[in-house]
Amino acid sequence: MNLFKLILCLFLAPAAALAQGDSIRLLVAAPAGGGTDAVMRILVKEAGPLLNQSFVVQNNAAAGGIVVMEQMIRGTPNGKTLVAMSNGSITAIPHLMRTPFTADDYIPLLGISSAPYVVCAAPGFPATNAKEFVAVLKANPDKYTIGTDGGAGWLATQRALRALGATVRNISYKGAAEIVVSFLGGHIDLYSGSVSTILQSAKADKAKCYLLTTADRSPALPLAAGLADFDIAAEETPLWRIVLAPRGTPPEVAARLEAALAKAADSPAMRQFHTDFGEKFVVFRGDELKARLKREYDGLGQVARSLGITP
Repeated sequence: MNLFKLILCLFLAPAAALAQGDSIRLLVAAPAGGGTDAVMRILVKEAGPLLNQSFVVQNNAAAGGIVVMEQMIRGTPNGKTLVAMSNGSITAIPHLMRTPFTADDYIPLLGISSAPYVVCAAPGFPATNAKEFVAVLKANPDKYTIGTDGGAGWLATQRALRALGATVRNISYKGAAEIVVSFLGGHIDLYSGSVSTILQSAKADKAKCYLLTTADRSPALPLAAGLADFDIAAEETPLWRIVLAPRGTPPEVAARLEAALAKAADSPAMRQFHTDFGEKFVVFRGDELKARLKREYDGLGQVARSLGITP
């Protein structure tokens, strides 16, 4: 099943199937159709029966996740409104623009999946492998346009390309679903985003994917090189996803939500998604999750400052 059909089936699933409990509103800081949206729809479909509650998914990718964060933290902290997003909304966006929230305003419930951002070009791009691809970019500084999310994906890509000595012109989009449409339509030269969103196009020879932002290669994209292939493994930045609750959520409510989401994340459906779309299956929670967020926030802050960016 391709990504579009998967999301369509999940989107059309009856929201009232679990009528015995109050519904939980999940604000997804990504447009419908992308990898983050797909992961979260599977997750809450599996978590609903465990909580005896239905989830209502609402997508709003505006301002890199700032809008949904405001909605969540201004609401009543009773576990009825949660936010789901890719990691960059809270580890990268605060370094790029002023945000009305800090790490004290939310409770990290769950972190899931790990995947690289991938840089792809059209089939006619004059390179047969990753090293030739980088050589073309270096020989033509700022010639090629690249579509990114303008947040973590942009910083991750810039981090890798700068370490390789290559420069491109960035065009910002709301998320991978928009980037891939523009890329396949020939409006931009390069795609930078999640593997899951571009994978079917790569398999259909509509895209050639050359470079990953993780140290290791991905079995799903054998042509793409990891940063370890260029001896810059320390510059890696993965893509992952997170579910948050607002500060002030009662501890017993937060614990119940965390436990159900963690169990749902370990479901066969979630594992199958990661297998199908080239993502590594991992689950982060508790102190490990908080420490991971802190490390990434600090690391991307250094990248932003090196680019001369101040919020």
